[in-house]
Order: sequence, then C-alpha cells, then structure tokens
Amino acid sequence: MVAGGRVTLDGEFHRVDDAVLLPTPHRPVPIMIGSIGDRVLRAGLRGAAWWNTWFDWFGNSAEGFAELNGRISRLCTEVGRDQTTLKRSACLLVVTDPDAGERPRPVEYSAATLTDARARILELRDAGADEVIVVSDPIDVRSIRAIAEALG
Repeated sequence: MVAGGRVTLDGEFHRVDDAVLLPTPHRPVPIMIGSIGDRVLRAGLRGAAWWNTWFDWFGNSAEGFAELNGRISRLCTEVGRDQTTLKRSACLLVVTDPDAGERPRPVEYSAATLTDARARILELRDAGADEVIVVSDPIDVRSIRAIAEALG
C-alpha cells in the first residue's frame, strides 16, 4: 500500500477489500525493528531503516551496546545488507527517584542517574548509537523536567 498498490485481505479477524493508502507517501516509510532475536533480525534487517534495542538487552552500558551492535553489523553482512546504511538506536534507563520502584532493577545492569546521564548518552554515541531514547524511571513530569535540566 505504501508503494501505491491496493490490498485485499480475508484474514481470521479482519477483511479488507481493495484498500488503498491516499495520499501515497512521497518518500519510503522508515521501518524500525526492535529485537535481538535471530529470526526477526534476519528477516527485518534486509529492509529496516532503523534497529532499536531496549536497555536491559545490552545491560544499559556502552560496552554492552557495542557488543550487541557488532552482532547487528555481522548479521547485516550475513543477510546482504550494507551495515553502514542501518541507523542504530538504544534505549537508556535513567533513574531519577530510586525509591519509586516503578521498574525492577536486575543486578545485571546499572541504571543511569541524573549525574551521569549525559556521559552515558555520549558513551552510547561513541559505541555506535545514532539515537538514544531516554527511558525515565519514574515516568512523571518531575522526572522528565529533571532529565531535561540535567542534559541541558
């Protein structure tokens, strides 16, 4: 549909007859995959514009991201994708109130704090992240404002 075609689907839960997307997009719709599973990565890396990883998949550290990023580069090569054309995105957990208890904190990773969030983002950039998505804990207005102030 995004290329201007029409689609008919007779699925288990939905039926669509001769559907069309109007207006047709002027540029390709960028697809982001968020997985570390081999099957999804092998299928998705061929055409995705972006790859994203959640903080606990790489231990919330630049070293863990670099290791996982290397695996993504190798998989790109294996599926015939130029690895330099794939944008990389990482979610970084930043805790503003350790007593809020909104998210479990396994011992396998260390959450960023307001004090080191900027440095951790720069470390992820240096490890190959084109984008860092901050995941606030807790997720509330006070925390978001505090993170914004800390990042300047």
